[in-house]
Amino acid sequence: MKVKLTMKNETYYRLRILEPTSSILIALKEYWEKNNVNTNIYGEWDKVSVEIEGNTPLGHKPKLIYFFDDYQTIPYDFATEEINEINNYLDKYYDKYPDNYALGFGDAKYEELVDNIDEKHKVDLAIALKIAINILDYEEFGIETHTVTKDDVDNENICEDDIGKIIFRLEDWQEANLGGIENQIFYNLAGVIDRMDTYHNDYFYRAFEERRDADIISGKEPPNLSNGKEIEKGDWDSALLYLLNNDKFTNLLEEITAENFMELRELYYKVENELPMGYTEPVHYMADKLIAESIIETQSAYVMAEKDNKVYLSYYGYGDINYVKDIDGEYEVPVSVKDAFFCDINDDWQMYDENGNNEFFTIYDNYDEIIEYQKVQIRNDIEDIGINEHYLNEYAFCYLGMADEYDNAIEEINNQLAFIDDKEKMYDFTRLSKYEFLKSYSYLDEREYDATRYIYDNMSKEEKEAIDNISLEDVDKDEYEKE
Repeated sequence: MKVKLTMKNETYYRLRILEPTSSILIALKEYWEKNNVNTNIYGEWDKVSVEIEGNTPLGHKPKLIYFFDDYQTIPYDFATEEINEINNYLDKYYDKYPDNYALGFGDAKYEELVDNIDEKHKVDLAIALKIAINILDYEEFGIETHTVTKDDVDNENICEDDIGKIIFRLEDWQEANLGGIENQIFYNLAGVIDRMDTYHNDYFYRAFEERRDADIISGKEPPNLSNGKEIEKGDWDSALLYLLNNDKFTNLLEEITAENFMELRELYYKVENELPMGYTEPVHYMADKLIAESIIETQSAYVMAEKDNKVYLSYYGYGDINYVKDIDGEYEVPVSVKDAFFCDINDDWQMYDENGNNEFFTIYDNYDEIIEYQKVQIRNDIEDIGINEHYLNEYAFCYLGMADEYDNAIEEINNQLAFIDDKEKMYDFTRLSKYEFLKSYSYLDEREYDATRYIYDNMSKEEKEAIDNISLEDVDKDEYEKE
């Protein structure tokens, strides 16, 4: 099912449902009844209007109007998946569109804006698809779409309810088919990439860990899976691992299904030599965009938007103001910060300085420029919220060329928790499993053990040998000296 918001103002919303499935209306009714939504359905089957209770700034009841394109017949069956698709769509995308009423646009201009937002999102999906395909290529797997037939039902992973559905299947180019992976079916790319977790470890994570190993970087130990070079700003592997651990990227992959796979792949072929904002690598564009969004989302005083292949960042404090819209000099109605910002960046009367900026916002050529501007904030947030609660993970810090900041923060925490200088504990630490050790030292918790493990694992070969060679005599001597 494809859905598209095409118009919105103070009295109604319009949602166009493209390519509706045969049971969509019944599914909608079921959803409304289940959620006690007061509805008033009327009209022909190919044009259904639905009034939903709610309030707008002027106190009117908004209408959610569904237009069914080329709708023919409605059988008396429904699918729970269709109800969930509608609900998920509204939850995920409804708020991403600015309010036509707040913008003051005519319907045609507003629909053009929404079309642009939709098209940008579709390009992001196409780029996410390319990244996923690159991952599979590295891991020596191919992907294909398949329509389930009755003959497939004998497969232990497919049931009769799947007949007629278009699904993804993987092709193991090494012909190992470990765990029967080629026999499994997937409904979106998020499921595919999640299933490849073991392969991610072999092809990406272990190589990344090698490049974080001090002995390998210094040349004391030879690399096995990597080039052994220190990670620098813009590192491709780090960007990829950041995406693999990012919920927003996973959400994009969830939208890529076997139904839209070919369309999105063709779209990528059209834009691959002209990626947004001059980027040349899909991974770099996606990582920069999601990192920039994460930074700005933690700062309510800023607002960020994208338009005409540029990124607009409001001045600090813009997001703290309560905005209103004047109605004929008689009413003032609240306007969201996001809608107010859309008004400002779309205002034809904006005054710009010689650098192309004004009193409301600064324009950036790409997301990397915003990240560089915000690096001071990233560092300050390490102090304010701590590295373990930070909105960026280790892979993002490495990608941004800030591995030292991450390592120093982790080291500071671990030094406070670790017992690396306690010879008695370290004697047992090197000889017992984690479970056995914590059972023996019941007054210690996992954080202290893990902090010690981190320091131990990142020691030089000589330092490790010194700890590994601790004897009971050393323990007794240490205890004697303490007394």
